[in-house]
Amino acid sequence: MTADTESNIHIWNLENETSKQLPKQHTKPIIDMKEIPQYKVVAVCSLDKLIILWDIIKRHAIQEIKLDTVSVHSMTYSIDFRVLFSAGYENHINIWSFERSD
Repeated sequence: MTADTESNIHIWNLENETSKQLPKQHTKPIIDMKEIPQYKVVAVCSLDKLIILWDIIKRHAIQEIKLDTVSVHSMTYSIDFRVLFSAGYENHINIWSFERSD
């Protein structure tokens, strides 16, 4: 997965060197992306104060988290605890718990 300067997200097929683009949702630069393989989801954060969870198979957004204050600068996912950690520019760490229902 890569993000370009226009905040488009590309999912690559490395065998034939082609990519499929996810629908554009972010309005400001993408800062971080974390794959959550057990759910076939990727979490994407941007300077627009959004974390969007994408179904990477169906290529559509499944959840959008709107942040109140400032943007997230980094994320990590804990497989053991099944939570997403996000660190914001205000020096707070948020812990997000979710499960796929489909």
